[in-house]
Amino acid sequence: MLDTQSLQGFSLFEGFTEQTLQNLLSKARLVYLPAGDVIKRCRKNTYSLHFLFNGKLAVESNFQKTTLLNHTGTSSNRPIEDTMGANSDIRAMSACAILSVDLRDIRLAQKAACEAVPYWKSEFLASPLARHLGEWNTCNLLDAMDVITVSAGEILVRRGDYGDAMFLIERGQAIVNTQFGSSGRGRSIELSPGRYFGEEALVTNSPRNAEVIMATDGVLRKMDKQQFDVCIKDSVILKADSTALQHLLEQPDENSVILDVRQANEFTRKHRKYSTNLPVQLLRDAIDELDLSKQYFVTPEGGSQSELATFLLRQAGFDAVLLAEAG
Repeated sequence: MLDTQSLQGFSLFEGFTEQTLQNLLSKARLVYLPAGDVIKRCRKNTYSLHFLFNGKLAVESNFQKTTLLNHTGTSSNRPIEDTMGANSDIRAMSACAILSVDLRDIRLAQKAACEAVPYWKSEFLASPLARHLGEWNTCNLLDAMDVITVSAGEILVRRGDYGDAMFLIERGQAIVNTQFGSSGRGRSIELSPGRYFGEEALVTNSPRNAEVIMATDGVLRKMDKQQFDVCIKDSVILKADSTALQHLLEQPDENSVILDVRQANEFTRKHRKYSTNLPVQLLRDAIDELDLSKQYFVTPEGGSQSELATFLLRQAGFDAVLLAEAG
């Protein structure tokens, strides 16, 4: 039976009050699929989210990856859309009941729930990074981060140092001093509560490319690299087997882009057929010009730079995967 306790079993609704859950429940609906039914070429939409309430589903993506969902498994506590690519087939492996909830109702419920959430936390939950993590799971993650008190003028990140943590501002203001020749073009950027920094150096295991100084006294949340890799990096960077994608890589369609993010001279020496070169250093400036309707396959030859490119693309809302060689 669908009730408020059932709704709380889905991670997106954890922490909602009983009244908020009752309001959601009155507007939600169950859709029933008989065993063997297939919904072809499903696309994510901006109108509703769907959750597996009962039964077993197979989500077959357009790059030959199949995700099995069982209503008793932990992976089914998130929206089905989280497992979908640009186009996916949904196959009922048994008789299924799917919960459909209007996104407008979810947003209203989240707004009500966030009234008790501190400003810095609600700002982070609205960030591009948090959209890949699930809001209430992210709240638990934030609460588990180390809390540190800092003073005005304190240097938090030094240019050239290797990154060992990501930081989130809970209270106070910080200044990022970028380099000329970098994507920041030598500008000073102010960070307020809810903003985060230091994540890119953790993705690439490379030296910091900017300096961050506290402009005021404040409080930060700190996440070490091990936490970051498990809780954030692995959730954001989606990987796909190159062997499974061979048919698409050999004959990409008009909706697919094979992206090589190495330097131009490396790309010229050797590259995959049909791939396009866009060095990761130029990606930030070009990202607003890329087509959001296409799916991007980032080649692995760039190593950590390929991981960073996939991270940046997915943060920006693109359907992007990092190709990984079999084995």
